[in-house]
Amino acid sequence: MLSWFLKKINARQKGFTLIEMIVVIGIIAILVGIAVPQAVKQINRAKINADLANARNIAMAIQQYILDGKSLENEDKWKPVDGADFLSYLSGGVPKPKYSSDYKGFCYKYFNETVSVGVYKVDNSGNIQDVISLYPTPESPYNQ
Repeated sequence: MLSWFLKKINARQKGFTLIEMIVVIGIIAILVGIAVPQAVKQINRAKINADLANARNIAMAIQQYILDGKSLENEDKWKPVDGADFLSYLSGGVPKPKYSSDYKGFCYKYFNETVSVGVYKVDNSGNIQDVISLYPTPESPYNQ
């Protein structure tokens, strides 16, 4: 009689109840709801940091170019890094902005012995517009 009773108990404990499954799925959903926004935030922060590092590298390449006795036009005008004279000082070629696909590339200006580097968009005629300065002082959304 006792063995029949134990078999009956063991038969019931082979699977999970519907309530247990719903509770587990609910807990997993809550954890995913917390983790996914944080992961996206960290990915964006990594892209911003990559752009800031690239801007700093471009600025260092420009400064090395000038220290080697070469000159740049001293004007308050943004110019694209693509095709610039100092590209040989930039290891790995010209980087592309990672934070937003809206920005076409990096640009620079050398004015009053100060180097500035930023990212830019272009208008329909191909002119530089909407520059966000990244070096020496990052602007929003690059401020962290």
